[in-house]
Amino acid sequence: LADLNGKLSTATPPSSPLPMDRFRPNIVVDDVTCPFAEDTWTRIRIGDQEMAVAKPCSRCKVPTTDQETGERSAENEPTKTLSTYRSKAHVKAPCGDKVDVFFGQNVCHFSPGGVVKVKDEVRAR
Repeated sequence: LADLNGKLSTATPPSSPLPMDRFRPNIVVDDVTCPFAEDTWTRIRIGDQEMAVAKPCSRCKVPTTDQETGERSAENEPTKTLSTYRSKAHVKAPCGDKVDVFFGQNVCHFSPGGVVKVKDEVRAR
């Protein structure tokens, strides 16, 4: 998100930083060494739950909507900026249309009943 917010600050016209909740994530991993490191992951373990990284997450129009006001971005942000470097061609996504943008990953857990807690260590490969 920091990478995207940096690009939004220099967009024309500049856009305010977006909060993570715009993307409605189930899990957020911090302290990652480089932007979009998750693009290279095939499996992750969080707590005692192992998961397969299934595919990049294509984004609908919801991230263009301010959750506090319900207003959509007149400039179509963050979709407009994401389209310059997170399109299907950029991320080599196995799915989606050429106009889709991708932010985050979809994962599938291997076994029911696993527990994931806030501040659990994340191991990725």
